[in-house]
Amino acid sequence: MIKKVLSNEFNRNVFTLLTGTVIAQVIPIAISPILTRLYSPDDFGIFALYMSVTTILSVMATGRYELAIILPEKDEEAFNIAILAVIISIIFSFVLLLIVILFNQPIAMLLGSEQFSSWLYFVPLTILLTALFQSLNYWSNRKKKYKSIAKSKMSQAFGAGAINLSMGIPKIGVIGLIFGNIISQIIGSSILLKTNISDIRKYKSKILYEDIKATAYNYRDFPKFLVFSHTLNTASLQLSNVLLSVFYSATSVGYFSLALRTLRLPITIIASSIGDVFRQQAAEEFVKKGNCKRLYINTLIKLVSISIIPFLILYFSTPWLFSFVFGDNWRVAGIYARVMLIMVFLQFITSPLSSMFLVAEKQRLDLIWQIALFVSTSGSIVIGYFVYNDILKSIQLFTLSYSLMYIINLILTYSFAKGK
Repeated sequence: MIKKVLSNEFNRNVFTLLTGTVIAQVIPIAISPILTRLYSPDDFGIFALYMSVTTILSVMATGRYELAIILPEKDEEAFNIAILAVIISIIFSFVLLLIVILFNQPIAMLLGSEQFSSWLYFVPLTILLTALFQSLNYWSNRKKKYKSIAKSKMSQAFGAGAINLSMGIPKIGVIGLIFGNIISQIIGSSILLKTNISDIRKYKSKILYEDIKATAYNYRDFPKFLVFSHTLNTASLQLSNVLLSVFYSATSVGYFSLALRTLRLPITIIASSIGDVFRQQAAEEFVKKGNCKRLYINTLIKLVSISIIPFLILYFSTPWLFSFVFGDNWRVAGIYARVMLIMVFLQFITSPLSSMFLVAEKQRLDLIWQIALFVSTSGSIVIGYFVYNDILKSIQLFTLSYSLMYIINLILTYSFAKGK
């Protein structure tokens, strides 16, 4: 039975990525009950704010050119795209460092946390490392080096876990969480760099300014549409931490971020692995046939079938489960988690298929969808604060907005898969 399943290339590649990602996620899951006793909700809140800022800015850092690495027929052109993405990220990170140096305190005050000012200096480094890892990851995806991708994810988890625990034991605060993230990015990038060193040596002599310039122009729709749209998409989720920090407190952000991070583990473990393989095969089928309807439907069925029962079980157990696993201080996070379950379920089945916007070159529609998502989700938290002055109401409205937008996303991507 297993041999029959793995005889299919799609299933085999998903299994390779899934195995590495599952192992990688077992580590943070295993140590989370320890971390919630070593770090306070306030520490988790500051770290969540840090990750929100870096995640939003990381979308802009490469001009989204790394997403185009899988598209060209020739590897030489794809390599030029990867180099272009890295160059842009270096320039972006340097400019950002200057801004942080000049406006450190005002930025921290704007984010609602004076103590965040010390950690702003690490933001440009984190963004640069993230951009490098993403560029290498997409190149590895193009070359079908799924074992290396899986290995990099596992190594990142080991590195982050080791730093989080070793620096958390003396209870020195959020620095352990931030340094763990930085070290994990360095480890993951190093592994992918080593894996692709032969390709780098092969194509580096063919790097020409004229070719990079031509590549930047040929794929100009990526920065033109996707930077803005994907920044809005990321901000729609990550800005919630910023707004909750401004309107409520870092402790509230700590509860919210733990709840969301825990619920999104299935997306990280399973959906992202399916999404990586779906993106690559959908791109191939779309070029050859003009559609990938059958692949889309089969992938959607797989996503729904493996998620519906676990999410139903979680709905009835999250408050007790959070209290039992993370400690009594974290029961509030379990209440937040129950509210957000429907949103995360829809995200689970939608996110792997959303690459159809890219495959079908529907960047304009993606931009419109992202704008609507950003306005509705960020507006929901604002309304929850000014109308109800209640964080639970803000989270409920946030969940409703996200859920509706995911349903619209699913309708759109299915029509793209049909070649329309």
